[in-house]
Formats: sequence, C-alpha cells, structure tokens
Amino acid sequence: MTGFRFLDRHFAGVDPRLVMAFFLMAALLLAQVVFAVVGGLLAAAFGVEDVTGFVFPLALMGANAVCFTLIWRHLHAPQPPALASIGFASSRVSLGTTLAFVLLLYLVAAMLAGLYVQLVDYEGQQATTEMIMEAGRNNLFVKVLMIIAVVVLGPVIEEVIFRGYLQSALADRFGPAIGICGGALIFGAFHFQPEAFPLLALIGAACGIAYHVTRSLWPAILLHIMNNAAFIVGLFYLEATP
Repeated sequence: MTGFRFLDRHFAGVDPRLVMAFFLMAALLLAQVVFAVVGGLLAAAFGVEDVTGFVFPLALMGANAVCFTLIWRHLHAPQPPALASIGFASSRVSLGTTLAFVLLLYLVAAMLAGLYVQLVDYEGQQATTEMIMEAGRNNLFVKVLMIIAVVVLGPVIEEVIFRGYLQSALADRFGPAIGICGGALIFGAFHFQPEAFPLLALIGAACGIAYHVTRSLWPAILLHIMNNAAFIVGLFYLEATP
C-alpha cells in the first residue's frame, strides 16, 4: 500500500513502489510549477527586482519539501514498505570498498561524459545553467539556497524516487539490467533537457549500478551529490573567475 487511498484504489495490484515513483515524479513537477507561480506573484507584489533569484530556489526547495512529505507519509502508511526494499539499508560491502567503488563510478562517468562532450560539441545545459547562474548572482543567501537544493536535497529526493522506488520495482519484475537502464532513461527524460539527456542518463546509470551493487541508496546519493557539486562549483566559482 502507498498510504494514499486514491492511489491504492486506482492502482490496486500494481507494485506500490512503481506507483509511488510516478506519483512523486508528477508531484515534483507540479510542485515546482506551483511554487514558481506563487513566487512570481510574490516577487511582483513586493517589487522584487531579481525575480529569477527569488523564484528558482523557492520552486526547488518547495518541491523537495512536498516530495519529502509524501515519502514520509508512504513510509508511515498502515502497511509500510520494508525499508530495505527501497534502499534504506547499509551497504552490503565495507565502507572503504563502497567509497572506492563510488569514486570509480564517478571517474568513469566523468570520462565518458568528457568523451561525449568532445564528440558532439556539447554546449552544456543552457537553460538550467542560466537560471542557476542568475539565481546565485550577487546574492550569497540565494546561492546558499541553490547549493542546498541542487547539491543536497535534490540528489536525496531523486535517488529515493528513481533508484529506491523505480529501479527497485523494475529490477524485481524484469531483472537488474532493465531496472538500471529503465531507471536511468526515465531519470534522463524526467529533466526535460534533450541536449543533456545522454549525460543525465549516464549519471543515472552510474547511480543505478552503485545501488544495485551495494543494495543501499546511500552510495547512489553520494555519487549524485558529487556529480551535482562538481556542476555547481563549475558554475559558481570556476566560470565566475575572470
């Protein structure tokens, strides 16, 4: 059971993890739109000049908070899922091996991403890059909010959705290869950035492998955090350097 009556009623017989995965995806997108609209109205009402700097982090933080609440409710449903079934467990390999494996996956993914960038003359995630740069421009508080949303909260929520719920359900039904690939492809498509789809699917696959091998979400979350942190550092600090 998901703990949401309308979901349990309309999707009876479907793996609750799969139902929750798509429910959370829809909730994340809808919440971002709602908070963006609300933020835009508030910015207009109070005469905020830096609209993007106000709206973008508000939308990200608000959407993450909504999804966290929905996940919390599912974990406290009358018949909650076994935590291990969605990755809330310790890695099945030692800490040192886990960290080394995560680092290896990160380096391999970075190497493949670099190769892809050179082959197709990739110019970056322009829309997202511009919004993040604009949001963090000359405003330390907003920059901190962006770092929290993109580097910490985003990876945690997305890994719960795409690996904990989606990949787990697909892998149990169709096998680990379909689980990893399916989760990675949907993860890439979910970001609605066609030019960045191969790179997003690549990091999704790396996180999926980390999850499959360790049977824990924490290594996948760490890998996702490392990827997003490198992206944010590149935007806020390296590109900003004269």
